[in-house]
Amino acid sequence: MKQFLIGSYAPEGEPSIFGVELDEEKQKLRLLWEDRQVQNPSFLYLHPNCHVLYAVEERVPNGGLAVMIKTEEGWLLKERLLAGSAPCHLEMTPDARYLLVSNYMDGTIGVYRADESGMNVVQTDLVRHQGKGVNPTRQEGPHVHSCLVIGEKIYSADLGLDTIFVYELNPADGKLGECGQIHMPDGCGIRHLAHQPGSPYLYANAEMGGDVFVIDLRDGQIKQTHRVVPADFSEAFRTSAIKISKGYVCVSSRECNVLAIMKIQNNGMLAAPSIYPYAQKTPRDIFFDEKYVITTDEGSKSLTLLSLDEHMRISQRDRLLLGNAMPTCIQPI
Repeated sequence: MKQFLIGSYAPEGEPSIFGVELDEEKQKLRLLWEDRQVQNPSFLYLHPNCHVLYAVEERVPNGGLAVMIKTEEGWLLKERLLAGSAPCHLEMTPDARYLLVSNYMDGTIGVYRADESGMNVVQTDLVRHQGKGVNPTRQEGPHVHSCLVIGEKIYSADLGLDTIFVYELNPADGKLGECGQIHMPDGCGIRHLAHQPGSPYLYANAEMGGDVFVIDLRDGQIKQTHRVVPADFSEAFRTSAIKISKGYVCVSSRECNVLAIMKIQNNGMLAAPSIYPYAQKTPRDIFFDEKYVITTDEGSKSLTLLSLDEHMRISQRDRLLLGNAMPTCIQPI
């Protein structure tokens, strides 16, 4: 059986992190445990040793980074560290030496060095983006939304500046050095990034534009654009997550409540998207493999299990309610 960690927004003092199990034979989701030690853990990252869990505490202006340790009694909150304003995403280098925290409201990237156990972390750098975008409401300043490590480089998506910043990390001192920028269409609001190992292409979803881009990492140029929301949808698009599995890309969109699935063709480009209306409200993060999609439904306070057939068509199988918690992140264990 597969198990997952769920992060959420929740009223203070109520459960905000959950352990969930997928019974593939019965196609059911089951709640295993819940934890209320961390406030607004909207994004989680499980250390490769599976004994340390990192969680953002998404607050404005003083966000936090929580470090939790697995014990026989459950997850124990070991330490709270200060982060930037509204931390919203976590990424770790493949050697598990450095943790990258994306801080949305103040447009910064925090770098934290972890010891071998993962339990002890110390901040080594804080990089601040500068500028603003074309949308005076959403892009009044930089808004770092996520980071992705590919090889020796770190790609940082800034929604406020419509730019993917490229960095190299000095392993000796934990400092970031900028080595490039990928400029995206004005007002698109780039959000999350995905990559297939060994591929020269980066896949990125635009929160404000409702598009997915295929970017050539060799020259930083956009090679393809697909709209992943219904053609007749005229409100704010607000795509959420982008995930890759077994040669397919899946994107969630939270205002129009749809999922889009696209096949990665042999040349790295994407086939036309299949767009599926979705019964729940505000799908955020997703788990995606060749058999299932599990969505975190922020607006419906639930998780939804969807099965995939051989043509990647979806069917709803189960739904798990999470009380007052509004789930935003799912991490497989």
